[in-house]
Amino acid sequence: MFEVFSKYLLNQIQLSDEELEMIREVTVVRKLRKNQYLLQEGDIWRFNAFITRGCLRTYSVNDKSNEHIINFAIENWWIGDRESLLNGTPLRFNIDAIEDSEVLLISKDNFAMLNKSIPQFQDLVN
Repeated sequence: MFEVFSKYLLNQIQLSDEELEMIREVTVVRKLRKNQYLLQEGDIWRFNAFITRGCLRTYSVNDKSNEHIINFAIENWWIGDRESLLNGTPLRFNIDAIEDSEVLLISKDNFAMLNKSIPQFQDLVN
């Protein structure tokens, strides 16, 4: 799974083997079954998530239980709630897998450490 992420990274920025290993050490693999939540409304998001396999959707549910899809995210895309991540506020949306999926998670603190230790890593978010 990390191989998919490392290929993505190397297409975006230049990294040494040591830097790639530093990134690998702080990533956590999360497998999601179809319809399984990555995040639910009201949660506080503390990770950056990169999809290595599958497809996820971000959506809200109104008072009448109707779903409103905000976006879909496929392989080689990032997903999450940036507002919740940066401000520590509860999510207003749900994120779940629409097929069996795998994501790599990097905690907010580890992401900040990577940005500080590997300056070109910041290019991924700017």
